[in-house]
Amino acid sequence: MVTIKNLDYDKVIANVTTVTKMKTDIKLAFLESLPTGYTEAHLTVTLSKGSVKAQVVITPLQGSDTAALRSIVQSEKAAVERAVITKVKAIPNVAQLIEAGKTLKDLSVFASDVVEFDTSDVRTTTTTLPEALTLDGIVANLGVHASLQPLMLALVAFLPAALML
Repeated sequence: MVTIKNLDYDKVIANVTTVTKMKTDIKLAFLESLPTGYTEAHLTVTLSKGSVKAQVVITPLQGSDTAALRSIVQSEKAAVERAVITKVKAIPNVAQLIEAGKTLKDLSVFASDVVEFDTSDVRTTTTTLPEALTLDGIVANLGVHASLQPLMLALVAFLPAALML
């Protein structure tokens, strides 16, 4: 997690261009410290409130050593912090995005310790709708994560009613 202190989250998310630029810049800041082979596609950035917090998820390269990746990212925290603050300060009109009563000099970045999580336990369920529920002979084959099963069941329950309209 990278926290950009004294930047107003609500002001940032009000501008889609700023959000896109910030996410891209954060990815680029991380890529400067990652081993060769990583691209923006290997990183996902999610912004949240609390000044501006950026959760950065790095998908390891196929066959790479995740412990080594964790170690590299952990050891490069200071470099990432410097790169992020430099890129954030270069965002056009960043002075207008700062929290009330703060100045550009008050902006700072803090990168928390790296947290590794295992996604190998994520299970996927595939649901195929019966032919009676198809539209114009097209069968929907929907891959759904287990956490979305109640939503899928609701969709399957209401689909026949929607088709009758």
